[in-house]
Amino acid sequence: MEPRISLITLGVADVGRARAFYEALGWEGQSPDGEVVFFQAGGMVVALWGRSQLAEDSMADDTGAAWGGITVAHAVRCCAAQRRGCAIRNAQMAAVAS
Repeated sequence: MEPRISLITLGVADVGRARAFYEALGWEGQSPDGEVVFFQAGGMVVALWGRSQLAEDSMADDTGAAWGGITVAHAVRCCAAQRRGCAIRNAQMAAVAS
């Protein structure tokens, strides 16, 4: 499996305000639906999305301090070897998390 991060999504309280912050740094955002903003950052994408929407999409409880409001994704090419590698890695990560 190729070691890289494809997408980081930040759950934010105010998407417009967060977008303005990153655009002030010179980042160029795209918002196809007005709810989420995507920034190309080298070989990966940084997304800004409402924290409550991200929590719901992630099936996370956003009422306490346990969830940080960030998700990370790794896109892989589809083939049998990749699927086996993902299954092994997922099992390893689950063992670490428990």
